Amino acid sequence: MDKIYDYTIKLIRYILKGDVPSLPKNIDFEKLYTFGKSHGVENMLYVALRDLKIDVPKDVMQKFYYSYLMSIKIDTLQTMELEKIGNAFEEAGIDYIPLKGSVVKHFYPMTHYRKSGDIDVLVRRETEKDAEKVLIEKLNYLRSEIFKHYEVHISYFKMPCVYVELHRQILKSSNRAYKMFKNIWKYVKTSKSKEHKYVLSNELLYTYLLAHLCNHLYNGGAGIRMLMDFYVLSKNSKLDYEILNRYLKKANLVKINDYVTNIISKWFGDSYVFDKDVEILLDIIFDGGSFGTRDMQEKMHDSNSLVGKIRQLMQRVFMPTNMLVQFKPEYANGTKSKFLIQLRRIKNILKHNRKKVFEDTKLILKSEKSDKSLANIVKAICDR
Repeated sequence: MDKIYDYTIKLIRYILKGDVPSLPKNIDFEKLYTFGKSHGVENMLYVALRDLKIDVPKDVMQKFYYSYLMSIKIDTLQTMELEKIGNAFEEAGIDYIPLKGSVVKHFYPMTHYRKSGDIDVLVRRETEKDAEKVLIEKLNYLRSEIFKHYEVHISYFKMPCVYVELHRQILKSSNRAYKMFKNIWKYVKTSKSKEHKYVLSNELLYTYLLAHLCNHLYNGGAGIRMLMDFYVLSKNSKLDYEILNRYLKKANLVKINDYVTNIISKWFGDSYVFDKDVEILLDIIFDGGSFGTRDMQEKMHDSNSLVGKIRQLMQRVFMPTNMLVQFKPEYANGTKSKFLIQLRRIKNILKHNRKKVFEDTKLILKSEKSDKSLANIVKAICDR
């Protein structure tokens, strides 16, 4: 797979920087497509393959081309929907802040290069119900019941392929940068174009995306796409590094930013110095795709001590509260206590999954200490 990784990064570097690459030979383009798709960059790979006139099997090139067309379609729909949401919120007097992909995509050569699964918008907590009413009654969205009790946002969708995450807060309260972002409305500035639209400064956007990256990594991995964001922001926006460094220090994100800066240097620059921690982090990024893996999540959650191993076992048996509120409505609406739900869960495990739990227990308790580099990464990204 190292050849696939190398090929992918060189093609992305060509798109974002213009460097004509020296590419490895004898590439399995089916694997390249699968890998690119798992990281949400296959549409960009198509542009590079097309422009560089790479001889790709016709059936595989069709897959790349279809993904490219879909990225244009979804980007167009998301742009139109965000405009509609913004206009509706303006009319209703609801303050809002566009977040994540809908903002950072404007720093890319073409907005549709930066794929995004949904539209993220933050509103003031006290206007959340009003914002939901606008989405459902005026814009014909449906609410996803699965995530309606999630701490950070509620999800909505509209056919055929538009999804909105309406944020009531910008980060999880457990995130290492939450303390800084808790009062995000004090940091943002109003947009020049709309009265109720607020925007993050480039430095604040960079810091927020870094905090969001920590959340993904701590939960098992993050894809190439998230790392590209930091490169395009650094390259195509006028970052005030004095302000940025102050934000990074306040948000407790200095070390992970060092890692990210080193990765960007390796992918897009010429000054990379070998760093074992960064190489471990790159393996996590490449192997985990956009959403990571459960195995890596468990390693991240500190399996290098007896306390960490016991915590892993407890997580296998007891469903965490953030999962309970999503999948157990009887807990969220107060009709059943957490204790009774967990008691029923233990009963089901003992009845149906006893053998698997015992096997997992043996594997976790026998596992050796984590690599020191992984421990360093965990320290840099872990929840506070």
